[in-house]
Amino acid sequence: MRKWMKKLVCGAVLAGNYEKASEELESMWEILCSTVYKDFVNYDGPAQTLINAYPKLSGAISRTYGSNAKLYETQELIPVWETMLKAASKMDTLTPQFEYDLVDITRQILADISGEVYSCIKPAFDSGDKETAVKYAEQMIEMCRDMDEILATNESFLVGTRHEGARNRGVTDSDKAFYEQVERTFETYWVLDDTSQTSLTDYCNRHLSGLMTDYYGMRWEVFAKYLEQAMDEGMNASEFNSVMAPKIKAEIAEKEEAWSKEQTVYPTEAEGDPVEISTALLEKYQPLIQELYGAGRERI
Repeated sequence: MRKWMKKLVCGAVLAGNYEKASEELESMWEILCSTVYKDFVNYDGPAQTLINAYPKLSGAISRTYGSNAKLYETQELIPVWETMLKAASKMDTLTPQFEYDLVDITRQILADISGEVYSCIKPAFDSGDKETAVKYAEQMIEMCRDMDEILATNESFLVGTRHEGARNRGVTDSDKAFYEQVERTFETYWVLDDTSQTSLTDYCNRHLSGLMTDYYGMRWEVFAKYLEQAMDEGMNASEFNSVMAPKIKAEIAEKEEAWSKEQTVYPTEAEGDPVEISTALLEKYQPLIQELYGAGRERI
């Protein structure tokens, strides 16, 4: 496995670049081989990330048949993020494969961090600490926006590309609109024209630029609004689940269906420099990383 992974990374960089950043590249893959790739998952599909989960006060999962379990701890991957950026700073030219991996690593770690952020909401709610509970709920919204920014730098992570492909299946304008709606539904609540079903909710959830802010970010915004209102009214968890949860569900369902039927045109070309944006995001999240994992990380 380790030899295969090293061959993979060698193929993702130009020969001269590999020599310049070989220490960083091999270190990165050593970490990945001992964490992410150390074993095969024994549940249905890869580990889910809570940023895509349907917002609840507790017990959120990203899809009905998924799992939040991972083969690694989030903090184990942060050195990979740092090391990859160090490698990028040493190389003269970045290949498309390397840039893809950088975006992929950045979005995955941010999504993983969202799990720890989410786990901080209910304890703060239970203790009546409104400032902290709302802070973490709003952090989920902000992480959606930040993931959008890094995902936008690579064409493989653009929701606009998928929508364009769906519309191209049609001939008439009504055909095109229908196929786009089908695609939008599959990306989200899965069953066309039926947001009330729950068996396949978020079955195909994924990290795509455009989707993160306008769909998943929207859902966390609704949750944060009612969370703050519940705390203003002094509700406990049971009251929140009986009074606020139905309101959250109704508002989200209305907005989900509206999103599936609209025809907002999303970009189909990448925007921004992945190295610059990833570096800025690592710097931005250093305080949160230190707060959540108890140890400061080296700054790039």
